Amino acid sequence: MSYDKPRVLVIDDDKGFLDMIYKYLSKFFKVAVSQSSTEALSNLILKRFDVVVTDINMPQMDGIEMIRELKKIVPKQPVIVVTGFPSLMYQKELLSMGVQYILEKPFPLKRLKECIDTVLNSHDKGVSGVVDIDLPLLLQILSFEKKDALIQISSEEGEGKIYIKGGVLVKSYFNNIEGFEAFVKILSLDSYVYNQVPYEEVEGDINIELQKALMKAMKVIDEKESVIKKDKEGKMNVQKLKEAIEFLKKELGRGLVRTGIVSTADGQVIVGDNINPKAAALFNRITGYMKVSLKESGFPPLRRFYMVDLTQDKMLVVIPMGKYQWGVFLDTKEVQLGLFLNIVLPKMISAFEEAITSD
Repeated sequence: MSYDKPRVLVIDDDKGFLDMIYKYLSKFFKVAVSQSSTEALSNLILKRFDVVVTDINMPQMDGIEMIRELKKIVPKQPVIVVTGFPSLMYQKELLSMGVQYILEKPFPLKRLKECIDTVLNSHDKGVSGVVDIDLPLLLQILSFEKKDALIQISSEEGEGKIYIKGGVLVKSYFNNIEGFEAFVKILSLDSYVYNQVPYEEVEGDINIELQKALMKAMKVIDEKESVIKKDKEGKMNVQKLKEAIEFLKKELGRGLVRTGIVSTADGQVIVGDNINPKAAALFNRITGYMKVSLKESGFPPLRRFYMVDLTQDKMLVVIPMGKYQWGVFLDTKEVQLGLFLNIVLPKMISAFEEAITSD
């Protein structure tokens, strides 16, 4: 093509998200944005883009249908999907349509740029896309479809591979660990990038149905995490935290959507109410992004707490404290913010400090 910068089209009905993405990506690419799938398709008829980045939950025409129509216009068009809730059904369909990446919101902007760079470098070279969804979910898809796959894993701890043939876990290794132990190690990694590439024949040493292997591995991981959790609980007064959460429930009533104290190391919930792993992971991600961003920008670090004002009358309040953090998800229609900030929050911080003992 005759232009210097690669062209990227970003499609999302959230204007705030589009503005943020446009401002960042424009430093590296020639970026066009659209809040409508139908408008984006018209754009793609008239122009050509090196990469299309799209959400899947949109009015008029959802992202799945838009990608389907897009592939009719430009069959080899590289596509990256960004979404808040990548369900198993969507993942299966998107992967079958040749989507290179599925990024789960929220994500660092730098990660999206890395994905675009990878797609640009790998396009037309026969390389399957890297997928930023949970590896266990992808393995479930491969199990259901009885497909062959070779998955390469890269992390700060090392590198490994998982060989799957016809829905059977054939072989796995991670660094110098081999067999089922390596498979468990890979699934227990805190952070990693994986790449699905064409299968290579190999002599198997595991040979277990993938679904059974997944269930067995998750049981092993759960048992290990249970031991870690008990160790953490032994280093803090969990009863005091439970009492603090009961106080919070009493004071906020219907205004408290969910709350939990989690370990910053792995996102494990120590104690909570109506908390789920996704919410716990979200508390960790946001705090991590903020700490890094503040440091890189030369701003002072976080102090005692921070608040995130969300749409739909919701608010997130997080209290980071050493190796733990307390996240509270509020419905602002049901909460007197003055009462919360001046009375409830100081008592929460005080209770949190008292409960955490020196390690």
